[in-house]
Amino acid sequence: MLSELDFNIDIITPYSFLERFVKITSADKVTADLAQYMIEISLLDYSSIFIKPSQHAMSALYLAQKIMKNPMPWNKKLATSTLYSEKSISQLSWLILNIFKSYQRPNT
Repeated sequence: MLSELDFNIDIITPYSFLERFVKITSADKVTADLAQYMIEISLLDYSSIFIKPSQHAMSALYLAQKIMKNPMPWNKKLATSTLYSEKSISQLSWLILNIFKSYQRPNT
């Protein structure tokens, strides 16, 4: 029915935002892959359900850049492109990091 009405429905996911943010930051492939992996892991956890897709992508990329020891994980270009503050993104990064750590521990 939707195709008959010529509706175009797109699903917004953190991955579409991640692609954009990777281009803005000029992050390397390893950092981008690490951010994508963190998004995949954190989407498995119910505690991340409240995070908006754009915040999810930016937080994972910010965390990946911190892990990869990028000297500038946040800059003015990101702030103007995302309209988020580094403080809000770093708080969500802690949540993603805790989820990531919990999935890395073996269950006994």
